[in-house]
Amino acid sequence: MGTHSLIVMRVQQPDGSFKVWCTLYQQFDGYMSGVGKTLFTFLADMSLVNGIPITLDPATMKPQSPKNVANGPGCLFARIVTLMKLECGRYDQKGNDFPGGAYLCDPSEWESDQQEYNYFVDVCDNNKTIMVKACHGDTLLFEGTPRDALNFKGKDKDE
Repeated sequence: MGTHSLIVMRVQQPDGSFKVWCTLYQQFDGYMSGVGKTLFTFLADMSLVNGIPITLDPATMKPQSPKNVANGPGCLFARIVTLMKLECGRYDQKGNDFPGGAYLCDPSEWESDQQEYNYFVDVCDNNKTIMVKACHGDTLLFEGTPRDALNFKGKDKDE
């Protein structure tokens, strides 16, 4: 049986509350050193922007976009869903993706659908800052920046 997790993606509202935009259920490797590490590593150097900065590759003079940029919360959350489906999805022996592993869920039901591990990705400060929380069930394990989450030395239940 896999270690299930839920990633809740939210945007902070002007009154300080959070609006849930998207929830993603992960069927396998939900512990901090699995899904958590994949998520935090991806977010550690991510920057939120309003408009995608394009530069020219000096060697080819072709446009290139930076890899660690998300054009607002919607772009960030779509990138997380893509990453988790590819990195934590299911593959056959030839490396072909097949159904399962990661599922989008009804964002209005996340509280009743909590899993063994629950992660929160919060876009805060008028879409300028990314913060994360990691919980084992209802118990808070970590809260802070994605980079600080990578350095977190707390106890992971499955390690």
